[in-house]
Amino acid sequence: MENLSNMFHSRMSKFEADLLNNTSPMTSIAGLAGDFSTFRSFVLDVLKSLQQQVESLVASMDQLEMQGRRKILLIHGVEEEKKEDFTKSSKNHLNSA
Repeated sequence: MENLSNMFHSRMSKFEADLLNNTSPMTSIAGLAGDFSTFRSFVLDVLKSLQQQVESLVASMDQLEMQGRRKILLIHGVEEEKKEDFTKSSKNHLNSA
């Protein structure tokens, strides 16, 4: 990503310098198609890179969520009273089942 950023800044600096030095409108119009093509390919490369980064982050997030869920035991349908010892209560329910 840093390489793309450096390339973008260098090309924009070059484009601005060419634009300031060029006084003929015909030359700038003729070069506009090439500049647009270059800019378009750069933007598409950046979007592709960002999409890959998002996919990588989503995969990492899914993996972390799954690791967090591995050691969890969910118990549904057990009524809970105030000030009860959950460990003792859950052992009693599991042993009676």
